[in-house]
Amino acid sequence: MYSTDLSKISLEDFKDILLSIDLLPGRRILLQNLPQVIERLQEQEIFDLETL
Repeated sequence: MYSTDLSKISLEDFKDILLSIDLLPGRRILLQNLPQVIERLQEQEIFDLETL
């Protein structure tokens, strides 16, 4: 089965993706405090979606 290699998608890339797409109203909460959330994850040594 084909799936995306999540280790190749950094949190910064994911942040850029989230900011560039039109999210459904129920998912717009993902954008609240996004830079701070990414920073906190990186402090915990989480740098890609696979680790997340």
